Amino acid sequence: MSAGWENVVAGNGVGLALSGISIIFLSLLSISIFIRLLPRFLALIDASSRDRPVPASQVVSKPEALSEAEKEAVIALVLHLELEYQSGESGRVTLRPQGSRSIWSSSARMRSLSSWSHHA
Repeated sequence: MSAGWENVVAGNGVGLALSGISIIFLSLLSISIFIRLLPRFLALIDASSRDRPVPASQVVSKPEALSEAEKEAVIALVLHLELEYQSGESGRVTLRPQGSRSIWSSSARMRSLSSWSHHA
């Protein structure tokens, strides 16, 4: 099998290459135009939403007081998050050691430390 311009021309390679290049160019051009016009479009939407008056049923003059159960739930959540933060386990990922196996074969055994925690 020989390679050359004769084979490219015979197989419509030039037309195929030009159509591929034009498709890529037009798609990149449309993406860049979209990114360029997005802030203006969002500002237009934001301005139109500001013009509408808020119904009186949605306006809350005074926040409602929390019940005792809601207060306890908030305190429990804050304590849980603070304990997790202080233990340093919120973002760590570790691997369980498996003898002489390769580190690359252990990706399926990755676990988060917070799932092993006694308070999680």
